[in-house]
Amino acid sequence: MIADFSYVGISTKIRAMQKKLLSEEDIKSLAGYNSVREAAVHLGEFEPYAGIAEKTEGRELHRTNVEKLLYYSLFDDFEKLYRFAVFRQRKYMALYFKHIEVKILKICLENCMGGRRDILGLSKYAEILNRHSKIDIKNLVEADNLSEFIERLQGTEYYSILKRIEESGKGSLLDYQTAIDMRYFNTMWKLKDEALTKRDAKIIANTYGVNIDLLNINWIYRSKKYFGLTREELLNILIPVRFKLTQENISEMINAPDLNAFYEAEKKIKYSDMILKYRKNEKSLTEVYDKLITAIYKAESRKRPYSVAAINTYFYLKEKEIRNIVTALESIHYKVPFGAKEVKP
Repeated sequence: MIADFSYVGISTKIRAMQKKLLSEEDIKSLAGYNSVREAAVHLGEFEPYAGIAEKTEGRELHRTNVEKLLYYSLFDDFEKLYRFAVFRQRKYMALYFKHIEVKILKICLENCMGGRRDILGLSKYAEILNRHSKIDIKNLVEADNLSEFIERLQGTEYYSILKRIEESGKGSLLDYQTAIDMRYFNTMWKLKDEALTKRDAKIIANTYGVNIDLLNINWIYRSKKYFGLTREELLNILIPVRFKLTQENISEMINAPDLNAFYEAEKKIKYSDMILKYRKNEKSLTEVYDKLITAIYKAESRKRPYSVAAINTYFYLKEKEIRNIVTALESIHYKVPFGAKEVKP
């Protein structure tokens, strides 16, 4: 594909930022410390997280405090690139921010239903968040109960779906979070074609569509392994978007009576060769899918270095880095070997 020279400047900046991402060995080294504080001090030696321990000086440095500061790094990166971006690139970044919006909304919802306040300190970033989102984060985190939380979402696309669940009287945290995810994925799949150029929309579809397919496959797998959901319950939590999966693929995996039958059904999907390749020597299917989607993002960026793929891939890798750091800190917190298994199902 011909390079889009409007992306030369921002792609060059992204390459410089990408060099500062932590390696797998860097992440593993964090998990080798005896306490979260020791790991945070070491983390502060890397430029994107400089001074992370000092920023919580005088307070016990819990895992959640470090997680809060990691998200600050993501917000800072977004702001740096947004200021650098031209109008066309900002249209994509506005769509990407909806992903951050959903992440924050689900964290706030979980805190509210768990009787906790702003556990990640997100209200401190209210100015940035409100600049790109219709959700008033500072107002939201101050809700005293679920009903008040939902009422404070009036005027947003999430209000009506959450209100319906509340009125049913049967909503669990999973029900609310799934409803938010469903609305997000449906909206994003439509908006990419409406808000982006045809070229940019096609690039985003190549990674976003695979991501949706793999999320659906993984949710079916995890439900069978951990939760034992019924067919109807499974159908209700799947994202109603198909990229390379067929309805027949979905039905066969859902109807599989056990994991062996699930694996046989999985062999018939478009990604089967790549899944089998990455499954070798891996400890869980979740890790296999993570490697697969990471490889696809990186390949897309290599093929189209001067395109929206550069921004798309950078944010994916940055969020993956944060997830891996949190997992390393959880391995210290819960005293389990890093990478031995999923810390939480």
